[in-house]
Amino acid sequence: MPSLPPSNHRDRQYRRRAREKRIDKDLDSGIKGFILLVLLKEGPLTKQELEEKTAVLILNFRFPHDTDSRRVREEEQQGVDSACSLLVEKELLRQNQEGRYVLTRKGQEMAEGYQRRLERGAEFMEKQFLSPSAAARNTTLAYFLLSIIKLMGGFFGGSVGLIADGADTAVDTASAFIVWFGMRAKKEVAGTLVTIALMFGTALMLGYESSTSILENIEGLASPMTNPFLVIAVEGLSLASLLILSYYQRYIGRRGRSLALISQSIDSKNSVYSAAAVIVGAIISLFGVFWVDAVVGGLIAARIAIDAFTLLRDTLRYLRGQELDFTKYKLPFEERIRQGRQENMINWSLYVIHQNQPCTKAEIVASMDKNFNPKYLPPIFNELAMGGGHDFEKEFDGMVKPLVDKGYLHKEEGRFILTAQGEKFLWETLGKQEIG
Repeated sequence: MPSLPPSNHRDRQYRRRAREKRIDKDLDSGIKGFILLVLLKEGPLTKQELEEKTAVLILNFRFPHDTDSRRVREEEQQGVDSACSLLVEKELLRQNQEGRYVLTRKGQEMAEGYQRRLERGAEFMEKQFLSPSAAARNTTLAYFLLSIIKLMGGFFGGSVGLIADGADTAVDTASAFIVWFGMRAKKEVAGTLVTIALMFGTALMLGYESSTSILENIEGLASPMTNPFLVIAVEGLSLASLLILSYYQRYIGRRGRSLALISQSIDSKNSVYSAAAVIVGAIISLFGVFWVDAVVGGLIAARIAIDAFTLLRDTLRYLRGQELDFTKYKLPFEERIRQGRQENMINWSLYVIHQNQPCTKAEIVASMDKNFNPKYLPPIFNELAMGGGHDFEKEFDGMVKPLVDKGYLHKEEGRFILTAQGEKFLWETLGKQEIG
């Protein structure tokens, strides 16, 4: 049989590789990639077990209290069915004699590749976004860009308040750089102390400038704001950016127990209020009242001084060896997320008891640990999806006692049984098709 011409052979190889690349991209995403990863880590599983793991992951990634559990369950069931069918069709999965799905050699190779990419992605997120040093670097860049935008907007818009706010952000840029350098040199406290000194100096300078501007307004010598709409637009952008930055700094500060980042998050939050005050001053200037903008500059100077005193107090406490309470720096929506995850765990414990009753504490804890502390996700993804590791042995009594008190569970000889009232609650919460 004659061989193919070289050009035709290369074309066929190119088309084959392109087709395989498209297939790999389709399979290495969403629920299909998740199924491959779970089977790689945990071995053969039934369709029901895959559905349960997928449901737990989906519910934890969704925003709490906005979850339609029945709809999620229906979507998850359909997704697992179609995904498994496609994976079997592509010879990545097969069913063994017990009806469990197992990886083929080709499927294992793809799952291992998927795992490596996840691990690289987790490493990239940790190094570039989630470590305290990365957050300090990213904060420095964000402050620098915002200070340039504010100072230019204040200059062209004729706003003393916006110029003062821009100067404040410029100082924040310097302090963020010092904090970043201090973290890299293992001298975070020294960087914090330099930041405090810069904050006091900025407060004095802006206080002087604002006082001068207020006197000029009284004497009728002050220039009106030339472009209040520009000022409003710039501070609107700044407000949104600083709010996001404050949450980011606080999350990483708590996660890494970094006093410097926590302090920066407080400063960013206060800068949100400053931006709002400048916007109010610009809006009022549209009606011919210009002195408010100068007062805003003075208020910003006072806020910087107060922040400097607060930060100095906390730093001195830290230097004296006092343990800082990082739990008081929770994000506004963090408690809602925690409550939502707690509800998911409680519902899961009821489901496990319904499926296997009567159940012992050890059996329930083992099921919870397997599904809510999964080994198939890198630690950072587990933290973001499931809220970090849980000690269900310690948390068990706190979760189950309310269910017993409400009459959802009955304990008999160390085993838990779902009551009729508990089954009704489970039916209403998860849907009839899940517990039938």
